[in-house]
Amino acid sequence: MVKTPNLDRLAAEGMLFTRSCCSSPVCAPCRASFLTGHYLPKTGVLTNYLRMDDSQVTFPTLLREAGYRTANIGKHHAGRSASDVWECQQTVEDAFGATKPSKVPFDPSVYPGVRFIANRVVDNSDRVL
Repeated sequence: MVKTPNLDRLAAEGMLFTRSCCSSPVCAPCRASFLTGHYLPKTGVLTNYLRMDDSQVTFPTLLREAGYRTANIGKHHAGRSASDVWECQQTVEDAFGATKPSKVPFDPSVYPGVRFIANRVVDNSDRVL
């Protein structure tokens, strides 16, 4: 029913995981598992309110040690401070200024052609964000 040409193209040209699973239905434990590659008991994050075991090395830490710069744009919430995991951490709102323009001014070059953000006109096009 839903047409997804871009997702269909990604699936056809990229890697498609047809038998993957999530380590936890709860966000912080799942993210901790994803960032470390370990199952929940080893990370120590079994609920959203537990801290990740400090001995756990995260994938972004390994990337930084190999000379890469790391950034998380969006929600981190993985049982450890974002600044302990990522070189740069911004919420989507902070990164694009789309929903919190008081924190970061909207940058029209990020979304060219956008006319409205909520009810505020930002240029002369006909697109709405």
